[in-house]
Amino acid sequence: STLRSNAQLDLEAAFGQLRERTFRRILIVGHTDATGSSETNLSLGLDRAAAVQSVLLANAPAFEGLVDVETRGEKEPIASNETPSGRAKNRRVEIVLIE
Repeated sequence: STLRSNAQLDLEAAFGQLRERTFRRILIVGHTDATGSSETNLSLGLDRAAAVQSVLLANAPAFEGLVDVETRGEKEPIASNETPSGRAKNRRVEIVLIE
């Protein structure tokens, strides 16, 4: 759930562009691979989403109160959990902008 430095820089750049738009809500959803228990994965997904939320609010404090975080844990994979590359793709955070 700790952001790598390159991911944090990418997020900061993307969030700078968000300041120019108006949103009713920003939903940040954390996902995991299927390694570990479902309970652990739900918690990890939420931690991932919260890490992104923290960077967002540090860079765009005007979005305070508009940002919600959720977790899907391992429930919505986008790749196979049978391979290392598939598991890596499933460990992600999605940002949904609701206008």
